[in-house]
Order: sequence, then C-alpha cells, then structure tokens
Amino acid sequence: MKNIFIAFILGLSSVTYSQTDYSFVYDSEAFLKEGIHLYEEGKYQDAIKAF
Repeated sequence: MKNIFIAFILGLSSVTYSQTDYSFVYDSEAFLKEGIHLYEEGKYQDAIKAF
C-alpha cells in the first residue's frame, strides 16, 4: 500500500512539471499578426508557413 501511495504522489508531481509554460519564450500573438499581415498582402503560402 505504501508503494502505491508513493507511486501516486510521484505521478502527480511529474504532471505538474510536464506542463511547461512557453508563453514567455514564444509570443503567439506575433506569429498571428505576421500571418494575418502576409495573408492580407496576398502571400498565401508564406502566411500558411507563419501559422
């Protein structure tokens, strides 16, 4: 029973560390603005690559 409890606690702690927040590294709004800008200019293939 003790081993099951330890495995459960380790499993829960690993889930919290696996959900890394990359919003401080990647600015998703900048990618969207660039894609929309390229789309509006008619550069559809480049817009698809940006998204």
